[in-house]
Amino acid sequence: MNPNELLDLIKHRRVVRRFEPARAIDESALRRVLEAAIWAPVSVYGPQQWKFIATRGAERDAVVRIIERDHTVLRYVRHMYEQSRYGGGDEARWSATAQEFGKTLGGAPVVVVSLVRKDVHPDHSHHNTIAAWCGGENMMLQAQAEGLAAGVVSLTSPRVQAQLVQHLGLPPDQWTPAFAMNLGYAAETPEPTPRRMEAIGIRG
Repeated sequence: MNPNELLDLIKHRRVVRRFEPARAIDESALRRVLEAAIWAPVSVYGPQQWKFIATRGAERDAVVRIIERDHTVLRYVRHMYEQSRYGGGDEARWSATAQEFGKTLGGAPVVVVSLVRKDVHPDHSHHNTIAAWCGGENMMLQAQAEGLAAGVVSLTSPRVQAQLVQHLGLPPDQWTPAFAMNLGYAAETPEPTPRRMEAIGIRG
């Protein structure tokens, strides 16, 4: 892959909210997406203080039922539709898509839960979370290379976070979710949000 091909891959990555639920992901492609996550930069305070757990089938459905209890998920989706070119502020379209997303998380056949190890030192926890999100970007780019699509959901409810960690068989006092990622084939791909070139610069 030459430099321009890589940049083109990055430019075509999207946060997708509607997937083809019946179209399964190839096992080898899923493993490559997960492997890409662990090759993100690691925190200086503790290498690989993270976990990436892919859920499918009934396990995926159970995870979605827990996540949908977090009211901030729909609040975020509403903001996205009102403020971006994705929905254009169309209330009817927002309502239908939000209801679908709130019940199914977009219908993606795979939901990957990213978790980070808790640390009493705030700097350590902050670095662990940043490292996990870097892993998320790696997953999204690998998914794009595989012909797949991905979308990220952040969680803010402590109760939902604890329930999700416990459901996955981990101690809630040691682990916390960083995000959940939908993974599958896109049923709808949004237009890109315009980027401002004046946000970058070179000096010297």
